[in-house]
Amino acid sequence: MNGRLWIIFIGILVFLIIIGKLLYNENSLSVISVYWGITVPLVINLFTFLIAKSMWNKKDFNVTRGNIVSFILRVLFYGIAIVIITINISIEKIPFILSFTVTFILLTLSEALYFRNSFLKQKSQ
Repeated sequence: MNGRLWIIFIGILVFLIIIGKLLYNENSLSVISVYWGITVPLVINLFTFLIAKSMWNKKDFNVTRGNIVSFILRVLFYGIAIVIITINISIEKIPFILSFTVTFILLTLSEALYFRNSFLKQKSQ
């Protein structure tokens, strides 16, 4: 795993934690719900993307198997995170669902485009 990616990942996590603390002082339930709706897919997608990318860089890697492992991890982490958030944190459902869905779609699309470009570069070499 590239050291720069870990630094970026940790930096984003620290930034999100700081923003979250500031938003909690705001006492606006909608803002907090949007914050969690953006943060959960961002953290989970970054984590599973880094796992898939590190697996993909290995020489004897099966792309299909790596995508399946990444998908299973993502589903498990999403399930756990949503259960924890809905039980422990009071949120408004509509802002959370909308921000979660938009963030999820954009991150999944960007990951698909990244891997497509990587495969095309590899094929042309």
